[in-house]
Amino acid sequence: MAETRGIVEGYRDGRCAVRCERKSACSGCPEGASCRNASMAEGSRPSVVLIKTDIADLKPGEEVLVVSDERLITAASIIDYAVPLVTAVVFLLVSMLCRLPDLLTALVTGCGLVLGFFLSGIAGRRFARGRKLIEIRRNGGCPGESEVG
Repeated sequence: MAETRGIVEGYRDGRCAVRCERKSACSGCPEGASCRNASMAEGSRPSVVLIKTDIADLKPGEEVLVVSDERLITAASIIDYAVPLVTAVVFLLVSMLCRLPDLLTALVTGCGLVLGFFLSGIAGRRFARGRKLIEIRRNGGCPGESEVG
């Protein structure tokens, strides 16, 4: 589980807008300030994400934890990227086995890629159903728990 601190920007209809600071991979690097890439990474702006939540009494400005299950996100990413790639390659191989002209092979492969994106969308929605890839927790711990003072 990966945790990131965020600030509530707003809440409406079971969805919460949270501003999360982006963490740079450079923050733990021993090269530090001498690296040109580190200075570019420091200038990254915070991102605002919209997250579905059961916590109804969130107030703007409240600090929360945004928790994501890295295994589920990795699996969802594999679905998003692998399905279109595999379908495009299958369509390419079939069109090559049928000895189609190059232009038609490219067109068939493109159709396979588009079909793959369509199928990955369906597979992704089915995969995400009933799972919480990302959730919000109060700065104290469990989902729905009141603030710890």
